[in-house]
Amino acid sequence: MPFDLPDAGVERRLHPLSWLFQIGAIVRSLIVPAIVVLFASGGSRYELWVSIFIIPASIMALVRYWIFRYRLDPDEMVIRDGLLTRNERHIPYARIQNIDVVRNPFHRIFGVALVRLETASGSKPEAMIRVLSMDAIAEMRGRVFEGRDAHAAADGQGATVTSRDAGSSSEAETLLRLPTKELIRLGIISNRGLALVAAAAGVMWQTGAFDQDWTKAARLAIPLPTQLPTASWQGALLIGAVAVVTGLVLLWTFSILWTIIRLHGFVLRRRGDDLRTEYGLFTRVTGTIPTPRIQLVSIREGPLHRRFGRVSIRVKTAGSGGSESEQSETNERQWLAPIVSRDRAAGLIRAVLPEVDLTAVDWQPIEAGARRRILRRGLLIALILTASTVWWLRFWSAAVFVPIATLAWLHASLWVRHAGYALTEWGVLNRSGWLFRNTSLVRFDKVQSVLWSQSPFDRRYRMASLAVDTAGSAGIGHGVAIDYLDERVAAGIQQRLYRKAGTTAFRW
Repeated sequence: MPFDLPDAGVERRLHPLSWLFQIGAIVRSLIVPAIVVLFASGGSRYELWVSIFIIPASIMALVRYWIFRYRLDPDEMVIRDGLLTRNERHIPYARIQNIDVVRNPFHRIFGVALVRLETASGSKPEAMIRVLSMDAIAEMRGRVFEGRDAHAAADGQGATVTSRDAGSSSEAETLLRLPTKELIRLGIISNRGLALVAAAAGVMWQTGAFDQDWTKAARLAIPLPTQLPTASWQGALLIGAVAVVTGLVLLWTFSILWTIIRLHGFVLRRRGDDLRTEYGLFTRVTGTIPTPRIQLVSIREGPLHRRFGRVSIRVKTAGSGGSESEQSETNERQWLAPIVSRDRAAGLIRAVLPEVDLTAVDWQPIEAGARRRILRRGLLIALILTASTVWWLRFWSAAVFVPIATLAWLHASLWVRHAGYALTEWGVLNRSGWLFRNTSLVRFDKVQSVLWSQSPFDRRYRMASLAVDTAGSAGIGHGVAIDYLDERVAAGIQQRLYRKAGTTAFRW
């Protein structure tokens, strides 16, 4: 039932320490460029004068604290900001789908948090508020989610549950909890440490470490026989193998550490129609995913996923599109399961979306002629690469064509074998890829449009493609797009999708 909130309609300010956290964010954004400048300049102090920009940025942080206001009206949130150009945004509560809370160790020390408000209007957060007290966040959540079955509580790391919450944490059903051993597997699978290894290689390049003689280090690392010169091909091969193994160990070590730090304590809970995710070792993130606004579900399975018998599941909500760079944080907060057993995947999706039953899907193959089209494209690439080596290799350039052509044939065969689509009583699915396999599904009540397209090559082979558009389909990486269909089959599927979507009420 509705509950009363005090001081509705009264303008509120940011937390008094907000200016300090805004300055901290500016300093943090300048740390990496400062390190790059330091190494690139050989230690010169001239370029470091760029840090003087921190002074005006700090002044603007103080100004922002004084001019930023927000108001919780009965039906909407009003945010006022801007110094010379005053901005006033009215955000109806019904349009707010997520209130995400981010708390790093400094936030927890001072009892505050960064708040992201997300609506279905676009790819970026509607508002980012840095920072509010936990009591202010609890009040905001209470007002925004008033009347919903799921009343979001304040962040469990530091706030207490008040009478404004619809239920206690005991009423939330835990759907998934990731122990440390699963995060270790995810770290090995994700290879997130590649960026750190690349950064370390860049530092070594700038400092001239690659110009050093590593023969002594190699002899210390592995007991090379004295009669085996490191300058010989055997020694070079052995040192190269050690370098590769060392690189892989460092890559996986950094990746595992990054994954544990970012996703420590990952838990997925359901309360009413809302999913709550919480994760993070130092920076604790709390996100909300309203299940009625889930537009698309994507399942990814790479070679290492299959080695461990795992998959990754991600969802897209309304307005969660955008470029990959804009979506890095949003995608991370929209994991349904960063890693989960393949046997549990279908059950987890059905627990979130009861109408979706992946165990009863009748998969249909794409057009058999797709193999020839994919193979011809691969052979064309092989011919181009071979022609580029004829000048240097002469007759031996054929040795370039044979392995590339073999890979092209293998790719075409495996890609067609694993591709497919399905129409069920509740939605449409497609799958593609063989090395990295992706499966996506969309329910009929989330379909906005169906695009039938035919390229000149499609017309030659009497084929066509279908793409299903939803409110959160931009920048998803893999969506429901079915290629290499017989044109008559594609037209029939399109008409069926139109009929099913037309008789199903669209829901955000």
